[in-house]
Amino acid sequence: MKKQLALLALVAALTCGATPSLAGTMGAARPARAQTSFLSPSLFAQFATGIGLIRIFNCAGTPTAEGTGFLVGASVVMTARHVVRGACHVKVFLDGHWMTASQWTSWSTPGRKDAPTADVATMSLARPAPGHVFTIRSWSPAVGVNLAALGHPLGTGISLTQGQVVDKGRLAGIPTLAVRLLGAEGSSGSPLVDNVGNVVGILQKGLGGADALGQHTSGLILGIDLPSWWPTVKTNLCASYAQGGLPGCATTSTKPVPPPVPYPIDSCWIQYTGGLPANVNRSNPLTSLSVADLLARGPANFWAVVALSAPTTTAIEGMTTTLTAPNAVGLTGPPLAWAAGSATAERTMDWRFADDSLIFQHSWATSLPGLWKLTWGFPNGESCSTTFTVTP
Repeated sequence: MKKQLALLALVAALTCGATPSLAGTMGAARPARAQTSFLSPSLFAQFATGIGLIRIFNCAGTPTAEGTGFLVGASVVMTARHVVRGACHVKVFLDGHWMTASQWTSWSTPGRKDAPTADVATMSLARPAPGHVFTIRSWSPAVGVNLAALGHPLGTGISLTQGQVVDKGRLAGIPTLAVRLLGAEGSSGSPLVDNVGNVVGILQKGLGGADALGQHTSGLILGIDLPSWWPTVKTNLCASYAQGGLPGCATTSTKPVPPPVPYPIDSCWIQYTGGLPANVNRSNPLTSLSVADLLARGPANFWAVVALSAPTTTAIEGMTTTLTAPNAVGLTGPPLAWAAGSATAERTMDWRFADDSLIFQHSWATSLPGLWKLTWGFPNGESCSTTFTVTP
């Protein structure tokens, strides 16, 4: 109880802008000994490939917030729950590539409704990422141990900041670490790792006020103590992402996974068809189109087409199409099925958002003239992209 009250007192004091004495406020906050073990630059370069910039969007495609996440499986990203709160679409920038995320889930202690305080969420990526996959450490760090936070503060490039654990306690029943290191907006969800890169916590909150530029920065952060809390949810997480490539999780299937089926993709393009399949012709691709022409001749008469070099012998389920605007925001349409025996698949350009507006009648088309990209995605990870210019 004393530890919980001490940690709550520190939160209250720093939130109000005070700078309390750590020794007087926290009791056992003094490091047991000086720490000389730090995360090396070479390890930072390796681990940085598994750190993602998370950008969330509302249902109109407007970016609304940013945070940090990290790979805990080949296609699973972990972050703080509040980073993705209220998101309609989520994209993750990992190792130089934007990837679409889906199925984000909040986690809480079984039998308790503490998701808001546990502040942990995971999300599934559309395909496996090539970056470093982090492992959760099995024991909690002691007071005085050096930890490193790897993240995207203020939405910038990946940074590394290091500092010592100054206290351990519980907030609303959740085991929590207080670490003396610099933090900033956009760092939420960053992993706190030990000197060999094992994750011991997730950065949740920086304590302090705004700096001279108005950005909220801090020299003390709070994070969930994952080794103390993780065993309560690990089993459920493994079950939710059985094929997510999580270390230490056994696959739920004993059957060998067959290799992905290759598709003989030939080409993809945009064209005006007048709404007639007979007019599909790869020799008539559009490299540019205007909003006025699109509306005059009807979005349903402009088609996106992908062709195989030979007809498929079996149906292809789960194809996707993603339209990426000049501001790098992409929207993925509902999955498509490709009928067996067909050499082409088509989708009209009258795609709809959640608000039921037509994609090219949305404000994006008039406010973002420039180079657009349409990408066809196949269930085995293959893709085909075509670009075209949109003019007002």
